[in-house]
Amino acid sequence: MNEAAPQAADLAGKLALLTGEFGEITADMLRATFDHWRIFEKDGRWWAMVSGAVTGEGPRSLIHPVVCAMTLDGLAEH
Repeated sequence: MNEAAPQAADLAGKLALLTGEFGEITADMLRATFDHWRIFEKDGRWWAMVSGAVTGEGPRSLIHPVVCAMTLDGLAEH
């Protein structure tokens, strides 16, 4: 069973709800939505890191353990 797809859809739905209600994505919103990720700003970029094993195959291989973006909106898209 593909567990990553329903989880991704659920998280995307939560994020859409948050942005629809408040208009702008904040670090606190991302931290609340993705509570198992460490989200922080360093040197003008926003970073998100998650612990766990990296998988090279299957749906979990699409989840990168470290992502960064110049904006919170960009980070949320990752």
